[in-house]
Amino acid sequence: MSLFENIFSVFNKSKGYDKTGDVLKNKITTKDQREEAFHELERLDPKIAIPQILKRFTIVIDSGIQDIKEKERCVNFLVQNSEHAKPAIIEFIEKNHRISWACRVAEKIMKEEEYLELLLNNLSTENTLFDDDAIEKNIEILIALKEIKSQKIIETCLRFLTHRNEPLIIAALECIEEQATQNEQAKKLILSYASQAFNDQNSRIIGLSKAIADKHGWIKG
Repeated sequence: MSLFENIFSVFNKSKGYDKTGDVLKNKITTKDQREEAFHELERLDPKIAIPQILKRFTIVIDSGIQDIKEKERCVNFLVQNSEHAKPAIIEFIEKNHRISWACRVAEKIMKEEEYLELLLNNLSTENTLFDDDAIEKNIEILIALKEIKSQKIIETCLRFLTHRNEPLIIAALECIEEQATQNEQAKKLILSYASQAFNDQNSRIIGLSKAIADKHGWIKG
């Protein structure tokens, strides 16, 4: 069998399990139905199962504890099959807006610099004010970036401090805060905002900056 035929064969087999995978992305399915779908998929060739398993990351079910338990199950499966999961995870992060759990997988199976570039490349710095999906994705990426120390993150976060979406501003400031504990430039940036006077345009940024500076004891006197 040629390489093309092999890829085409895997693709067809994966498509054949779409209905099973769809159970994992349907909010009205029961715990038992999802358990049955997991059981069936986890017995398959990982290359076939992974695109279906990833579907579970696209929804949030009412039971928070069960939701986390099932998503952690997906993470474990994907990490155990990281060789096949890596390209699928990258594609998932590129194409979806609800990506926090996929980012957890990527962090575990990718080198830090590669993971950092993946996150930065998927941030949308265009006008996203009326694009809720883009804003949600940006926030989830900024939260993921908090765990990494890099000058590139500071430069990226600056672009979001003038945004009009408050949760996005908060995420950017919190991301900069993590950098500022070890980066003097980031610390000076927060202090520069904290020292400014409040006005209608900057009140959220100034208030948050003051709170961050106070928490770390960066304001003397």
